[in-house]
Amino acid sequence: MKNIDRFWKVMDYGDFDHPPFFMENVWHDTLRRWHNEGLPRDKDWCDVMGIQPLDYAWHGFNHSAHPGFVRKTIEETAEFKIYIDEAGRTAKAFRDETAMPMWLDYPIKDRASFEKVIAEQFAVVYEERMKLNWEETIRKYNDPSFDGLILPPAGNYFFTIDSMMGIQTVSMMFFECPDLIHRLFDNICDMCCWFADRFLSQVKSVRWMGTGEDLSFKNGPFFSPDIFDEFFVPRYRRVMDVARKHGVESCFIDSDGNFELFIPRMLDIGMNVYCPVEVAAGMDPLALRRKFGKGVRMLGGIDKRIIAEGKAAIAAEMERLFPLMCEGGWVPIIDHSVPSTISLDNFRYYIDTLRSMHERCANRA
Repeated sequence: MKNIDRFWKVMDYGDFDHPPFFMENVWHDTLRRWHNEGLPRDKDWCDVMGIQPLDYAWHGFNHSAHPGFVRKTIEETAEFKIYIDEAGRTAKAFRDETAMPMWLDYPIKDRASFEKVIAEQFAVVYEERMKLNWEETIRKYNDPSFDGLILPPAGNYFFTIDSMMGIQTVSMMFFECPDLIHRLFDNICDMCCWFADRFLSQVKSVRWMGTGEDLSFKNGPFFSPDIFDEFFVPRYRRVMDVARKHGVESCFIDSDGNFELFIPRMLDIGMNVYCPVEVAAGMDPLALRRKFGKGVRMLGGIDKRIIAEGKAAIAAEMERLFPLMCEGGWVPIIDHSVPSTISLDNFRYYIDTLRSMHERCANRA
């Protein structure tokens, strides 16, 4: 059975044997550690551990800054690198740390710079934002052998402004320049609606729309439910209305942190698939299932801190989550990333434990 077919059976609470393995996001310095601990440098860790995980397939449409900012190195030492990235941010990245870069500056600082970015990089144009050969893309995704998860964009709204302003400026802009946020979000939404109509009319294997927002941090969302209702809900709803014309009823959202406050609103829109279910922020997959029922689907929810603790902790946590695996609507993945605190031995034990759980799940009564 293809990974994607098994995946849909799990997400539909159908007649499934077990979830597929899903691609884990392993940091570069984690791989460096693993290479020092015995992982062959010329082999992929998936091949070494004998798994073929399901992975995302890119839809090929750019609804963010176009043209993007030119990536440019400003300073480089043995310890760090300072550079401007594709979102226009000035960042400082430390070479030997598993961490997000330190953001030093942003392209949008005030109303004038905001208007400039909207005019120059978020114009509502369509064909030129297509990054893949269209006919080849359609053939690939409609081929019966295709085995990937495709998530056409519902729009990355908060992620876009946060990337280009930083959270402090974003927080002020909601009140000082709401008209510009509405204008930008309308442009992004228009482009996503256009692409959804075109893509979904020709690629018949799509089941979900998708967005990556990072709406929250450990203690909750970055903004209030009223802000969510005014700026975000109408755009998500517009794109989902287009998707439903083509039989696509659900939307996947990737967001770090704890956005539980928004889940009732999300469920009303059709945003009912959550990843990475960050346990350190209080997004425990068992608790979310108990509270919101089977309407919630999840990818993630394996606490990276526990995987770093060792075999006894891993075994206990995976056993705790085993009933959820058997129930369906959940695919276990380490929440967000595999940091260098996780040894090769502990990660291999985690994969072997998952494999054993798959066998038990398949043999359940």
